[in-house]
Amino acid sequence: MSAAMYVLSTLGGFVLSSALLFKCPNLLHNKKKQSFRSRHISHRGGAGENLENTMAAFRHAVQLGTEMLELDCHLTKDEQVVVSHDSNLKRTTGLNKDIGNLTFRELPLYHCKLHVSFKKDCVCVGGKDRSIPLLSEVFEAFPDTPINIDIKVDSDVLIQKVSDLVKKFNRQDITVWGNVSDHIVKKCYSMNPQIPILFSQQRVLLLVGLFYTGLLPFYPLREQFLEIPMPTINLKLTDPNKISRTQRFTIWLTDALLMRKSLFEHLKARGIQWCLIVMIVTIVIVMIVIVTIVIAIGMIVIMIIEIMVVIIRIVMIVIVIIMIVILMVVIIVIVMSVMIVIIVIVVIDCDDCDNCDCDDLDYDECDCDYDNYD
Repeated sequence: MSAAMYVLSTLGGFVLSSALLFKCPNLLHNKKKQSFRSRHISHRGGAGENLENTMAAFRHAVQLGTEMLELDCHLTKDEQVVVSHDSNLKRTTGLNKDIGNLTFRELPLYHCKLHVSFKKDCVCVGGKDRSIPLLSEVFEAFPDTPINIDIKVDSDVLIQKVSDLVKKFNRQDITVWGNVSDHIVKKCYSMNPQIPILFSQQRVLLLVGLFYTGLLPFYPLREQFLEIPMPTINLKLTDPNKISRTQRFTIWLTDALLMRKSLFEHLKARGIQWCLIVMIVTIVIVMIVIVTIVIAIGMIVIMIIEIMVVIIRIVMIVIVIIMIVILMVVIIVIVMSVMIVIIVIVVIDCDDCDNCDCDDLDYDECDCDYDNYD
């Protein structure tokens, strides 16, 4: 009973402290400070209205009042940082070559028309500007506009050059960078921790797991921006006749797990900005991973509780054994003390016989009073 009460009191304390810190995270964590807040972000510069990742798209978005530009970066053969989503140019230009195998001057123009991947049956028609721009051109044209940079390839040279450009144009406070890969995000943070980073896919899954186990309020987060997809948007991007009931349920469940107002409010209180991205993802895989993580963490918690119960039982048994040993030692000491006292008393009572000169074996001739001795 005492072990169960100990476990229940421990869990109760954890739940109360977790709930308190979830509502008031600044009691434990310093709120992250940022010089801007973006509610409207132009993905690839607004790929639904202009050719993606072009200077024309960026200018149009800024003129309409966008609060952040989102773009993607690659490195050319002559180590120029260019703005492009795809590493291979087949989809956007028709040339089946990677950007890394061409110099900047060898890069072809974009197609006049590009399919908009995040909107069904939508094609964007471009104007005169169909060139792949340099990142430095974008920084120079929009010095005060916050920019979200997706580092598309795992390249130390690319990360270093992007960091150098950010420092050169003095825009570390209004630039965010990262990737879905946690490995790339860690490299970005190591290269320049002054530039805010995004949550990688791995860290998003960890975030969800921490949220559902109540551990999130205790966990430090180095990221400052959370960008996650809206699962239900896939219902609008796909032909309804091609979506099965299982897929609909999967999308609904993933949406229920990810789109939590309390989670977003907690992150906001910690100074972490979040935005919901309209994009197509493998929802089934994401959902399976999230559920697996939650189940695994739950099993780990149960195992920890069981181990704690076993440890408590062992400790209690050890305590009982120690108490028994101590009690036995005390009893032995008491018994020995009593015996010593008795012996001392007997010796004192026998002092009358010390001067007797009779033979110890001949008690009949002895004048001692043995009645008193008895």
